[in-house]
Amino acid sequence: MVRSLTHESSSLLIFHRQKQISKFAFVQDRLREWRTDVREKIEHFSCMALNMLDFDGFRIDKALQVTVDAQGEWSNYMRECARKLGKENFYIPGEIVAGNTLGAIYIGRGKEPSMQVENITEVLTFTNETDPKFFIREPEKAGLDAAAFHYTIYRALTRFLGLDGIYAAEGDPPVNFVETWNSILRTNDLVNANTGKFDPRREYPLNLL
Repeated sequence: MVRSLTHESSSLLIFHRQKQISKFAFVQDRLREWRTDVREKIEHFSCMALNMLDFDGFRIDKALQVTVDAQGEWSNYMRECARKLGKENFYIPGEIVAGNTLGAIYIGRGKEPSMQVENITEVLTFTNETDPKFFIREPEKAGLDAAAFHYTIYRALTRFLGLDGIYAAEGDPPVNFVETWNSILRTNDLVNANTGKFDPRREYPLNLL
């Protein structure tokens, strides 16, 4: 019997962790990437595409729909695939349709709220060899390199420009953009997984306003 590669569980339309076991916006089926055999197929076809098309990065749409361990495994595989082609700084950004708290688990080695660092100067000195107590995963399993579209920033912009009222999610920093950036520095791993150096590579949603 051939088992489906997609997962049709109940639908939820919320910015919450539960969306990882549901269809996004009631319509988008899940790949069963938490199954090793399925993830390996995705890795194989992704590397095949890289070899054929010679691109320099992968943007993950609805990145938080991917289970985080599978994201780390896939990203590691793709970086290794890229290095074989001479691409030493392969870029894997992803769309973060949630708050900063959940998004931070996916960025780099991942950070929980209890792992945030208050001293920003210390954060700027972080490398791949920094004490692992500050991170969830080892450097080889870094997930996303950056946010390609971070709804935390988008929501802040809509409030700042008067386009919306109270529109926030779990872990969203203040709308003051100095405080916003300082909060992101404290709560996210912004070390480049390829170079091992501090290298924030964020992309902002200005094109949607």
